[in-house]
This record gives sequence, structure tokens and C-alpha cells, in this order.
Amino acid sequence: MKNLLLSVWTTIVFAGVTAGLPQVLPAQNKAAELPPVTKTFAITHVNVISSPGTLLEDVTVIIKNGLISDVGKNVPIPGEAETISADSMFLYAGFIAGLTHTGIPRPEGNAQSQGDNRPPRENPVNPPADVAGIQTDQKVIDLFDANEKSIAGMREAGFTIAHIVPRGKMLPGSGAIVLMREGKSGELILRKNTAQFSQFTGASGVYPATLLGVMAKWKELYHQASLGLEHETIYEKNPVGVTRPAYEAYIQAFYPVVKKEQPVIFKAENVLDIQRAMSLQKELGFSLMLAEVKQGWDLTSKIKSQNVPVFLSLELPKEIAGKKPEEAKKDSAAKEMSLVEKEKAELEKKQLEAYHLHVSQAAAFEKAGVPFGFSMLEAKPKEALSQIRTMIKNGLSEDAALAALTTSPAKLLGISNVTGTVEKGKIANLVLTDKPLFEEKSAVKYVFVEGKKYEMNEKPAGGKSSASADVLKVVAGTWNLVISPPQMSALTGKLVIKNEGGSLSGNISHESPEETITADLDAVESDGKDLRFSYSFDMGGQMATVEVSATIEDNKFSGTMTVGELGSFPIEGEKEASPENN
Repeated sequence: MKNLLLSVWTTIVFAGVTAGLPQVLPAQNKAAELPPVTKTFAITHVNVISSPGTLLEDVTVIIKNGLISDVGKNVPIPGEAETISADSMFLYAGFIAGLTHTGIPRPEGNAQSQGDNRPPRENPVNPPADVAGIQTDQKVIDLFDANEKSIAGMREAGFTIAHIVPRGKMLPGSGAIVLMREGKSGELILRKNTAQFSQFTGASGVYPATLLGVMAKWKELYHQASLGLEHETIYEKNPVGVTRPAYEAYIQAFYPVVKKEQPVIFKAENVLDIQRAMSLQKELGFSLMLAEVKQGWDLTSKIKSQNVPVFLSLELPKEIAGKKPEEAKKDSAAKEMSLVEKEKAELEKKQLEAYHLHVSQAAAFEKAGVPFGFSMLEAKPKEALSQIRTMIKNGLSEDAALAALTTSPAKLLGISNVTGTVEKGKIANLVLTDKPLFEEKSAVKYVFVEGKKYEMNEKPAGGKSSASADVLKVVAGTWNLVISPPQMSALTGKLVIKNEGGSLSGNISHESPEETITADLDAVESDGKDLRFSYSFDMGGQMATVEVSATIEDNKFSGTMTVGELGSFPIEGEKEASPENN
């Protein structure tokens, strides 16, 4: 009897436990899937520039659960905190890039629109929307790759947030504001569908291929969206007797623009593109933002009067060695010079004046009282601070420069309630430097993105990449090039890579459809297996930046050459049998 009762009791208890398992186990699994508690940090004895012009000396900043939990003197340090002693260091809000393609893989082949490599269309006058470069229903959050290497490069330069947009032609799609930390792509989105990205880039071989075509197509799309929105509104209120709407996805995606719920951010580098974008805005009435502005100094009053948000390009022309503009002007006016010398002096004067206008553009915007951020569509992150220091040397104040990296883009993008300053309760996006940010030899030591700490490695003096003897042996020398643009015959050229005291430098020359291009390399990096370099050249009055990434094997390399928005195409190199190492 006792055994029977024990058996029954065991069965009842076991059944009860088993019945409870489905409720207990999922809770345990759910807990196991949760991310670990964010680490706590205490940055002590640090000089905090909480906002441009506001310095808090020798204070402590506490970071907890991804937020700034305290800032001040005599702040209690939590027992679990990792302490970073920042004696004499400087802490800033993390930088914000107003516009970039960071984290968006480049399309294969020649163009930003895959339509460029497709067979000729039967009706090039009225192609499908995506072939025409209209992809308004494309969302950057569906393209963003959190593991793309460009994100780490942005972070190393101090950028903790970026407004990212798709690559493409006329209307590539909508952007998103993204955190520059590691993690799953969806976890990094701070705000999605922020703006429709647009540029005056025509399609290839189909309408709209020309600038006038792009302008006309833009107006046509806006009017289609206006009529479509009106039609759908009427249909939804009372469909009786009303034709059912066509529900075209790319037109519906433009409804928020028509309703002024979503701005359009235009890539407008020069005066004419800025005027075109502002003309479209004035005629149609959408909300406008300007980005990648390189030649806007004559339009500051107009931009200010229309209250248009603007992001200036952080890509500057190469510094022109020589005399100051006023000295070159005196030379060109000298009577004793020969005609050839006068023409040369006049050209030098114009080049110097043009260079000065570019590098002093930010100062002109500050003087006009136009708040601005910085655009990173074409600039290299590792050169960002150097470019800003050049702007400061040419009239931009340090407070305005810092504002353009922090408070201004936060306000222009509508995220100043969570970022842009070092304040309690804001996202722990921070940059710690060993010296004041804009000093020539200042270096970024730590970057925090939503409370995640990244410690920066020391870079060789002068910013040049150092290379081992083995790498130099593989890379240094003369390489014969073959470049294969689509729908064109192969182009040839030469690449010379030199050894300068353990650092890599060099130059390149190659054919193009119009002329032979010759340029010094801006940066050469190699580990003996991979090779990366870039250079710039004048393309129709504008500087184009070329980036090359290749893999080396048996005195040969193969990879891709990317020319800005023109896209990527194959490049191959073969090392000459008797290279001359310098």
C-alpha cells in the first residue's frame, strides 16, 4: 500500500512538473537570448566640451546602459564601473555625418543602377521606374550591412551616427539614421525613412539621361504622386463610382514628400545644382535639404532666407603649393614679365583663388549665420579632421566647426533630444581625445557608441601607413595596368608604388576616353595580399576621386576601380620583371 501511494504521488508530482515545463523553458530561453547588460564606465578627471563653447574642467562622466547617467564633479562611481583615467584629455559628443553611403555595399558592374548592364530596352523613352533611376520605394535599411568595413573607418574618425542613403541615380530611395557600432543591422537604426535622397544623375541609355530630362521627370513624378494621393483619399472615403487606384509602389513611396512629412535631401555640389534643387522646391513646395555642397558660398543669403538645411562637403581640393592669392595677383600684374610668364601667373592666381574659395566656404556660411553640418558622400573619414583643420585655418571658428560635427546635424536631422551634446540622459556617443580636438597633433583615443567602448590603435606619425620589408618587396615597383570599363575597349596604364622610409606612396597614369590621366596616390595600404589606394583627377571641372581595391597573387593583382557615382569596374595589374624599388 505504501509503495502504491508513493508511486501515485510520484506520478502526480512528475506530471505537475512536466506540465509546467512548457511555461518555464521558454522563459529561460528568452532570458538566454537577451543581450548582456551594458557595461558601466566612469571617465574621470576629464575636460568635457558639453556643447560648442561650453567647457567643464576636471569632471567625471558615468556611462550606464548605453546612456550618459551623470556628468559633474564629485560624482559617485558605481562599483561595477570600468574606470578610464582621462587626466588632461578632452571629451566631446560623438560626431554626426549628415549624409553618407557608409554600410551600403557598392553594386557590382559599372553603375549604381543595374539597368546599365541590361540589354537595350524596347522603349527607352518610357522605361520601367527602376531603370529610369526612380527607386523611391527602396529603403536603405533593407540594404544596410552592419559588417561593412566602412563603418569601422567612420567610427575611428569619431563619427558615431550617420545619415545613410542608398546608392543610385535620380531617386535611389529613402535614408535612415544609423549608429556606428557593431551589432545586427536592425539594432543600429535610430530613425528610418528620414528623407528621400535625390541627385541630378541621369539614367544610361534611357530617359531621363540628360539633366533637362531629370528635371522634367522629377516634376512629372511629383504631380503623379499628388494626383495619386488625391485619388486614393477620395476612394478611401467613398469608393462608390470611383475608379480603383493603381497603387504603384514607387509613386506611393513619394506621398510623404507631397504631404511634407518627409524631406528630400539633394546632392547639390555646385551653384547650378543648388539653384536647380531650390527651384524645384519653390515650384513644387516639398521640404528640401541640401547636401555635399562644395560651391555654395555665393548662395548663403538665398539659403538663409529660405531656411534650407545644408550639409557642406568634407571633401576639399588638394592644397595648391605656392604663393598666397594676393601675391599671385601682384605677379600677374607685373609689367616686366613675358607674355608666357604672365599667362602662367594669371593661371596660378585663378587656381589659388578657386582653392581659397573652397577651403573658406564653411567660414562664409558661418559669417552669413547659416547653420550647417558636414556631408561624407565622397570624403575619406580618416581625412575628416584634417580637412576641418584646413577650414579653421581659412576662417572657420572652432566652435562653429564643432557645432557642424555635433549640435547642428543633430538639430537638422531632428535628433537633438537624444544626441549632439554631452548631457545626462542622452545616448552615450562620445569621443575622447588626448589634446583639444582641432590641434594639429590631436588623436582620438576612445570612441563610445551607445555606451560600447572602442579603443583606437596608435597610427604612425604623419598618418602614413607603414609596411614591413616583406610587404614592400611584394608591392613596391612598377605595375602595368589593364582597366576594363563596360561597353568600352580596355584601357592601359602604369602604377608606380614607392618605398619612402617604410611608408608606401606612388603615382598612376592611365588612358581615359578623352586624355591620359596622371595623378599622385593619396593613400596606399597593403599587407602583401590586399592592395588599396586612391587618387583624384579633374573630370570636367570637378575633382573625381578614384578608389582601387585589389588582391595580389604571384606578381599580379585583380580587383575593382570605383569612380564615385559612376560605379565600379575591373582593374588588373602585372608587376614588371625588374621593379625599381625606391
